[in-house]
Amino acid sequence: MLCLVPIFVLPWIVGLVLKHRHVHWASRWYFGLLSIGILLMLCHALGLPLLVTYLFVLLLLIGCAFLYAQNKQASAITEVRAFEFSFPVLALLPLLVTSYIHILSHPVAPADWDAISTWFFRVKLLYIWAPLKNAGWIDWGSYINYPHLGPMLETWVIHFTGQLLETHGRLVIPTLYFFWALNHLSLAPQVFRRVYFLFIAFLGYVFFEMHPFVNGYQDGMVAILAGMSLIHFARFFMREDELKGFHPDVFLGFFYAGALALVKSEGVFLGLIISLSASLSYFLKKPGCPLKFALRIGPYLLMQFLFILAWPLLIQMSGHDASQLQNKAFTLSTVIHWYQNLERWEVIGPYFGNYFLQKLPILLACLLVSIGSFILQARSRCVLGFLWSVWVLHLIFVALPYFATLSNLHWHLANSFDRLIFQHFAFYAVILAVGVSFLADKLGSFSSKT
Repeated sequence: MLCLVPIFVLPWIVGLVLKHRHVHWASRWYFGLLSIGILLMLCHALGLPLLVTYLFVLLLLIGCAFLYAQNKQASAITEVRAFEFSFPVLALLPLLVTSYIHILSHPVAPADWDAISTWFFRVKLLYIWAPLKNAGWIDWGSYINYPHLGPMLETWVIHFTGQLLETHGRLVIPTLYFFWALNHLSLAPQVFRRVYFLFIAFLGYVFFEMHPFVNGYQDGMVAILAGMSLIHFARFFMREDELKGFHPDVFLGFFYAGALALVKSEGVFLGLIISLSASLSYFLKKPGCPLKFALRIGPYLLMQFLFILAWPLLIQMSGHDASQLQNKAFTLSTVIHWYQNLERWEVIGPYFGNYFLQKLPILLACLLVSIGSFILQARSRCVLGFLWSVWVLHLIFVALPYFATLSNLHWHLANSFDRLIFQHFAFYAVILAVGVSFLADKLGSFSSKT
């Protein structure tokens, strides 16, 4: 199937441009796919013709292939242990194939109204390359009130089929989950690696939920990109590296956090929660001159803020008022004065209570693993503090929009709460992978002493 070429083949070419040998191969695929999607999104928003846009993509692919060929460490970049590559891929492949079969045999259901009216509507307009500047006569609210990275990647895949096949575009989302699950292998301990790989394959099945990753919504993509950012920041803390010069894990952590702003509006806040929590965690772990810290972290934060500003600026350049895109639900005044509606917690609170009850077994597992790692491995404390702070802050963020919404509160909660809180689901898998990795290393040290 031609649609598999833009999904599996072309992203690798771009991902190979990352020279550092310790960047996991799954993350190279991610970086390549998102880079292509961002380039397509920018070209479309700037009004470039489709043919010219694909010429730029071709130049990107050729440039990355050339840089890879020139890289003296090329053999080190592609070096992957056979077991590390083959077993996890084969173990999780049935999950991906099942998702593909489900998608190809089930068009978007009418019950998933937002998936049709909001997200697939964008795909259809991007398929014909309808410009942003004409969004006024296209129904502007549905076309530009959310960024286009997700639908653009779906359109990129569909263009390879030669016809508007909605089901082919949706194949991107479960593939994102597949490579995210495999990227947990980069957190592997020094000992018991094969057992750890079995554990990661097990986690891949435990955390996969068919509906969020096949139904055409973008919340699954937000959750997975957040998970990719968490993995790379966790790797940085676990390796106990110094932040000097370019660090691939820090770069990719900020890159994926920034890319959240190009998927959904709330991705801006989730990305900032992750990156600022990571920055503060590093500063608290290795306090020093604030100016030196700012100079080291500044370029990464600047990259993320460029991601955040990109969509509003492109909207303004297209002749639309970017400040009015969510006027039906929020205004600047309601957001600023959210605290005037604290009585709404009586309605909001039960939703959180039900969520905690549903997640109780996983929450207990995360707490037990975290406590064990915290006690037995002192070097785990920084990364665990970072991950749990992200979880707490995102829970607070999930509640805030409902104190500020202009929509009917009951309707708004019923139609958005589950999808919004799902966006931090990757936290649980990452914290289990991190905790088990630390515990395995500790167990290995005990074994070597005896």
